[in-house]
Order: sequence, then structure tokens, then C-alpha cells
Amino acid sequence: MATIYKRGNAWYLDYRYHGRRVRKRIGRSKRVAQLALNDIELKLAQDEAGLLPSNISLADWVEAFKQYAKTNTASATAARYAGVVDGFASFAAKKLGSSKLRHISAELIETYKAFRRGKVKPRTLNYEVKVLRLFFNRAIQFGHLRSNPAARVQTVSAAQPSPRFLNKEEIDNLLASSGELYPFVLLLLKTGLRKGEALNLRWEDVDFERQRILVVPRDSWVAKGRRGREVPFDEHVAQVLQSLPRTSEYVLTNRAGGQLKYHLYEKFARVVKRAGLEGVTLHTLRHTYISHLVMAGTDLVAVKQLAGHAGIQTTMAYAHLAPDHLEKAVSKLPY
Repeated sequence: MATIYKRGNAWYLDYRYHGRRVRKRIGRSKRVAQLALNDIELKLAQDEAGLLPSNISLADWVEAFKQYAKTNTASATAARYAGVVDGFASFAAKKLGSSKLRHISAELIETYKAFRRGKVKPRTLNYEVKVLRLFFNRAIQFGHLRSNPAARVQTVSAAQPSPRFLNKEEIDNLLASSGELYPFVLLLLKTGLRKGEALNLRWEDVDFERQRILVVPRDSWVAKGRRGREVPFDEHVAQVLQSLPRTSEYVLTNRAGGQLKYHLYEKFARVVKRAGLEGVTLHTLRHTYISHLVMAGTDLVAVKQLAGHAGIQTTMAYAHLAPDHLEKAVSKLPY
């Protein structure tokens, strides 16, 4: 129960919250003190009914969110999420006098956005805003917030460059320079698998009879999108895969027979240098696969399914490579 009382020339608010007595000086106006009393009585009733957001600290929710991401997303995605929320939490701790999650405001996020604007590219900054929206949305779902302070925070204008892909000559040069990474490079070029999908591919996931690869999430690894899909492969890939030693449950292994993952970026960078190419990353191989599918006239919905895109908008980034696909669609009308 809350009450107001007067001491000297000032009015005071007196109430108990979770067993702790709280006294606040309101001022000289009894009317203002009465309004403050009405407000605190409403909030106390809402708190008892479970209608107020929790009092969780920003630091505690950061750790809870990182654990959620580790459980429900690919390891690389979870690591990127962790980097974003850790950076924001560090910034917020310096700006806020309070460390409570519910004290984060849209204004603070805009201040953070301005702080980051000169330090990262617009595309990176927009990704961070997207992660923060997810960060606060999860807090709402878990009952820690009633609204998302990042919901109306705008992204910044960023020109989206066309994905880099290799032409036939560049593909031939890259494969010829691949050395021990040849099976890995060929697999990504011929199937469009993501790096994590290829590295976690097991022999039981390869159907040589149907020439299909089944991409499935595991307890130890979460596929992007968390949905499985089938990806066909050709005879060339089949021959290369069948020639590999089966010293492990994983298809792609290093010379010692262990899972192919250590120093992979450094090794691939050397392959790219030997091939005389520039601006090529592991993800370029996936862009190459998708781009050539589109240029060959493959239906965009089929491309989406083969690539495992979560939404058609991602696939549409490649639509410019097939400028006549709309005309071809219209030409199929039976009248």
C-alpha cells in the first residue's frame, strides 16, 4: 500500500516494493503528490499481476541472448550476434546511469548508431541494427520488455553491390590452383553449399545412387535457416567424392584425416593468389553457383530452393542476371 504525507513544506510518497520501503520527496504541491500516488499504486498493481517488464539487467540479458543464439543458430551466426550485442552493451554501460534492460531507449540506440556510423560500413551498421531488433524482440517474448526500443530505429542508406561471381576462365584457373582443396572448392562451385554446410557434410548425407546431398542440422551444428534441403550434384562431383578416403564420418578431411576446418581461410587465400584472382572469398563460390544458375535461365523459385535461401528477396538480388526472365514467363501463356 502507498501513502502520501507532508513534512515541512514538502509532500512525500511512501510505499513498499518487494519488501523494501521506499520514500520519495515529491514537492510542495499536494495535487502532484496525489497524482504520483495514483501512478505508483497502478504500477504496484501491475507488478503484482505480472504486467510490468522484468527488472533484468542488460548484462544478464546479453548473456541469455548469446546462449539462445548459440542454441538456435549456426555457430558463425551466434558469434556475429555476440559481437554486436557485446559492443552495444559496452557502449550502453558507459552512457547509462542504469544497467537495466528496460531503460534502453530508441534515443540511446540512435546515439549508438551515430557512434558506429564513422567506424563501419553502412551495410555492417544496418546488420547491427537488425541484430539489436532481434535482441529486443526476444526480450519481449521472454517477458522482459513490453516494446522494442529498436523497432523504429531506421537503417542507413547503403548501396548494395552486385555479388561477385567467377566466369568460366576464372573457375578453371581456381580449380587448377586448388591443390588439396580441390574437392572442397569443386563441391562449393557445383552445389552452392555454404562453407559450414560443406565442412559438416557426412558420408551418410550423400546419396550416390540418386546423386543428392541432404543438408540437415545436427546437435553439434545448426544449419542456417535450421531447415534441411536436398541438393543435386553431377557425375564429376560424384567421381571426386567417391575417390576420397573414408577415414572419418566427415566427407571433407585434412591430410591427418580430421575435419577440414583449421586454417581454411589462409589456405584458400593462397589458392586465390596462385590463380591470379582478386576479390574472391569462399562465399564467392556460392555466388558463382547461384549466378550461373540464373544466367542459364533457371527459375528463380528453383534457385531459391537449391540455394536454401530463407526468402525469395535474397534470390531476387541475382534477378538482374536474367533480364529476360519476365518476358519468358509471359511467353508461356497459353492464349
